[in-house]
Amino acid sequence: MDISPGTELVWRLAAAEAIAARRERIEPDHFFCALLKFSEVGTKELGVAAAHPLAKVLMSEHDRVQAVLKELSLPTTRVRRQLRGALGRGTYEHKGEVVHRSTASRQLFNRAARAALKDKGVLASRREGTKVFYQLENKKVTQVLNCVYNHCQAKKRKGQQ
Repeated sequence: MDISPGTELVWRLAAAEAIAARRERIEPDHFFCALLKFSEVGTKELGVAAAHPLAKVLMSEHDRVQAVLKELSLPTTRVRRQLRGALGRGTYEHKGEVVHRSTASRQLFNRAARAALKDKGVLASRREGTKVFYQLENKKVTQVLNCVYNHCQAKKRKGQQ
């Protein structure tokens, strides 16, 4: 999965939220708490050297998240603390293992990936009742996929001879 530096940092913060809450898996609420925390972090706390190639990308993502939350007049610290309180604490004891996303969190990431592809003009969708149909919108992506498919088919035929 190709994710941005900001998303990776939020993911790590969400894992820390799940561990602190003694939950086995990272839930969407943990990602929301992590996103709020990410918006509160300053340049010094990010610990990113200004010369590092990812510093600009990370700070740009941070600034966009911060701007959206500020536009919503969301008191991030208070909301984050209230959400933590509402979630409560579980009983799972982490022993240094990887913290995985819950099914709901994986679905959240899948929806976000589809939305990103739609924004880039790669994917289009249409709804018929409760069903959603997706199709590739970008002709160049379709051409590349056809080339890959044709190449794979040619290799299969060559292997069968």
